[in-house]
Amino acid sequence: MSPISILSLESSPFHGGVASYVHQTAVGLAELGARVIILTRRYPGLAREEADIDRDLEVRWNVKVVRKDVRQHANLPHWLRIIKAHLAAHPGETVLIADNAGQRIASFVPFKNLRARYAVTVHGSEVFNTFDRRYARGFINRALFPLLKARAVRFYDRADGVIFVSRYTQELFFGYFPRRLQRFRVIHNGIDRNLLIDPLALKSKLARARKELRLLTIARVDRRKNHETVIRALAAMPDEVRDQVSYRIVGDGEYATVLKNLVGRLSLDRQVQFTGGVTDEEKLGLLDDSDVFVMPSKMHQGNVEGLGISLLEAGARGLPLIGSHHGGIPEIVSPGQNGFLVDPDSPDDMRAALGSFLSDRSLCPLMGENSRRIVEERFLREKAARETYDFLR
Repeated sequence: MSPISILSLESSPFHGGVASYVHQTAVGLAELGARVIILTRRYPGLAREEADIDRDLEVRWNVKVVRKDVRQHANLPHWLRIIKAHLAAHPGETVLIADNAGQRIASFVPFKNLRARYAVTVHGSEVFNTFDRRYARGFINRALFPLLKARAVRFYDRADGVIFVSRYTQELFFGYFPRRLQRFRVIHNGIDRNLLIDPLALKSKLARARKELRLLTIARVDRRKNHETVIRALAAMPDEVRDQVSYRIVGDGEYATVLKNLVGRLSLDRQVQFTGGVTDEEKLGLLDDSDVFVMPSKMHQGNVEGLGISLLEAGARGLPLIGSHHGGIPEIVSPGQNGFLVDPDSPDDMRAALGSFLSDRSLCPLMGENSRRIVEERFLREKAARETYDFLR
């Protein structure tokens, strides 16, 4: 198979679902013997983190990372030159374009003339931003929307393949896309097998008896992740029930200030804790010290939860999951099996789901073991990488 380049302007050390997808896909393909290059951007102020990540990828998996500067006022011509030069130096290459910004730039690249094949990964939010004028970002994008939309249609239409990270994303795409693609497939995101908690460690953890039900959300703190519904559900509980619950919100984001003010107004400072950003090691510790993972995501300004990497990582550590009837989350959470699904705008729904765990403490170990099993069977990196490798080949 020809070499594979992954083009994405969103990548580690940036935290997010697309960055995680790029990293896991690159490693998974390399483990199958593919020669992989990640073509991405530099992040100002994160040079040390970038160097550590890039060195680790090259030493452990022979994945090369090529980083280029972002130029605010001449980004498109700048990246077009970079991509054309890259393809000229790697004839016959297959390019997997993994993020929205990369797709916009790549739509101007004459791949066929450069003897390159390309495939595209669709995560969800780019569907609204590309095909629905209401969600076009910036004055120029809104003014030129008909032209940009027509170019996007041609770009997807001419792709050698399109990967959807969930069935939801595929259905969303075809609700807007005016014609059939040449080749497409749903390939769920995969996470590192090493994140799976050891079965004996899980049994030991689940055997611990404690009065408090510890809730956890690890995600960017923004409106889409919808921490507010959890907070309002706690506020609606009787005092004697709420005293049995704690809630840790892990992650950074400007919306944290709004949530902290809400927690103060609702007198929930004793129940709700904000930790800010944490390291990967600290994240594992928090997952293993919690009882239920909650993430009732919702659509916000054209941004959706294509699947939900945080839910997969929590499931891998043996946590029951409370998600929402939104995006690809129902493809991870099976109600009554490994958690519950709620209306993202209903604190009452959330309160009822939490009440189930409080009234029947046997649900946590039962659903926790199911969570781990579901992740191991359906959402590991090797499975996603094999399906991606076969699709690209």
